[in-house]
Amino acid sequence: MMFEYFYDQKILLLNEHKLKSIVEYNYSESLIPDMTVYSNAIGTIRASTEGGSGYEAWRAFTDSNQNWGSSTTGYPQWIGFTFNDLTKVNKYEVTNGNGTLSTRYPTSWTFEGSLDNLEWTVLDSRKGESWTGEKTAREFEFINSKAFKIYRLNISSGNNTISIGINRIKMFYKPQPTLITINKMSPTENEFLSYGMESSNVKTLISFDTVRSIELETSQFGSGKVFEHSVDLSKRRTKKILLL
Repeated sequence: MMFEYFYDQKILLLNEHKLKSIVEYNYSESLIPDMTVYSNAIGTIRASTEGGSGYEAWRAFTDSNQNWGSSTTGYPQWIGFTFNDLTKVNKYEVTNGNGTLSTRYPTSWTFEGSLDNLEWTVLDSRKGESWTGEKTAREFEFINSKAFKIYRLNISSGNNTISIGINRIKMFYKPQPTLITINKMSPTENEFLSYGMESSNVKTLISFDTVRSIELETSQFGSGKVFEHSVDLSKRRTKKILLL
């Protein structure tokens, strides 16, 4: 059995006679800095084709309102970044082009990672996507804890049969949550404030990168209301949660 204690919008989990909490992390800043050339100390920009002068691939990695435009050779087309070091990514952002390229956006693609530029792992797949207006940023999140050196947006179709235009591509990473284990069953008010998590974080019970144990002295828990509710956690060993 696993239990949840509620205190002022925060909860602690109780499982196997120990309190549990989940520490969430925020996404990083863009893993690729503003680029004005193809390579820097972080890595190198690559693309399948370029539409000539003024539409080079590096222009999709700069904040100066420029565009990468593919050549008119059809699909697939791809654009990506090779990191010098192994790097984890689990979110990317794509901004469609502006001006004449605003209507030449991708509609179906895969976001892929590779270690050697030969074998590719599909991390995210999209079909039938669209953009409203020009220069509109859209974010796409996915689960990934594996580090790759090369990432690419591999475009299989677009709303224009001639070419693709992309204004900006960014990549981000957020670590998986940390599961904290506390060696006691009854939390104090201060422990709720210190280790309690938002109830929305219960969804992250699926996966953790780190497990951390905390040793605390046992103390009396204050008064409060008691609730009971079943939650389906069939993907984990725990099959039921009682809310206290």
